[in-house]
Amino acid sequence: MNSYDKTFRQRTAERAVRRYASSLKYGANARRRDGNTEEQAANYSRAVERAGLRTAQVRQVLMAHGILPMHFMTYGNFGLHVDKLIREYSTETMMTMVLMAIDRWTRDGSKPEVLKAICEQVFRLEVD
Repeated sequence: MNSYDKTFRQRTAERAVRRYASSLKYGANARRRDGNTEEQAANYSRAVERAGLRTAQVRQVLMAHGILPMHFMTYGNFGLHVDKLIREYSTETMMTMVLMAIDRWTRDGSKPEVLKAICEQVFRLEVD
């Protein structure tokens, strides 16, 4: 990734965070019960940063496997789904859910070896 792409992504992410913080301030988005909108915006900022990092890592795996750019969104959505599973479930349940996700995305036409490579290289998960 060149410096222009990195700078553009940072500006885009910062703009999204500013819009979200503004929407909290003016009531367009729901606030937390405790009213701490600064922390809520900071959490959103960290989530945007993490999603951007994961997307870049997934893209590297896809390019290494020769996947056409028109399929990047499908595999990127798989990466976001696995990221969510990792955050929401304990180890054993999460691994079961990840294997189910690989099966589902394979049935939808994705290549299982690429899905497994995403799990192993991006998320450091050992899948069989």
